[in-house]
Amino acid sequence: MIKIEPIPGPIHEFRLAERAARKSAPASLEGKVALTEPVVLELDAGLIGEDQQLQAEYKQLAKTHHHFFVSLTCSFAPQGDERFESAEIGVKLDNDHASPPVVHSMRPACLVDTATVKNTAKIGANFCFSPEVGVEQEVEKKELFLRTFLSGAKAHWLFQRTKASAIEGSYPLQFVVRAPKSYAAISGELDLSVRVGNKRFWIFWDKEDFSEQATVRFSGGRSHG
Repeated sequence: MIKIEPIPGPIHEFRLAERAARKSAPASLEGKVALTEPVVLELDAGLIGEDQQLQAEYKQLAKTHHHFFVSLTCSFAPQGDERFESAEIGVKLDNDHASPPVVHSMRPACLVDTATVKNTAKIGANFCFSPEVGVEQEVEKKELFLRTFLSGAKAHWLFQRTKASAIEGSYPLQFVVRAPKSYAAISGELDLSVRVGNKRFWIFWDKEDFSEQATVRFSGGRSHG
């Protein structure tokens, strides 16, 4: 497990709106989201610490690849009756070489909620359904609140509201990038969207101008000092 304290970066606050339509103004939300600007560090043996899997890979690929650690925080602030049903934070790495960098791992990789569900059935003496006798059972049901998806130079976190957890508050997020030695540094961008009901809302810089969807750029590869 890589043990690096969260590194604060500049905070960017966004408005949420549907993508701009040609004939009418897009619907928007009162709620907001914020992303800290990602901080990028080049990993070395000291920073990898006790993560045995990453240690083994680092030693094996040290002559041919760099590993970079990227840290950020995402905050969700729905307002009033708004309820974020899901939220997606996408990572896209820049690629200007024949061998592209890849998102190697993400943290948290998965968050699971456990809820207790009560099922009641009415059965009679001959095991037919009847209104006279009640049998109640408690069943534990696991629901995924957060999961990750990795696909080469692209990856994303997907939050989904559960009975136990709402999508609100702040979440530290981290990922590791593996890149060939031809990359002295890495760069890329983040995008973010949420769903309220059956509508999807994207982030925008300005509360009045929804013509250009926002992304957050990141770059770097400096050593941890």
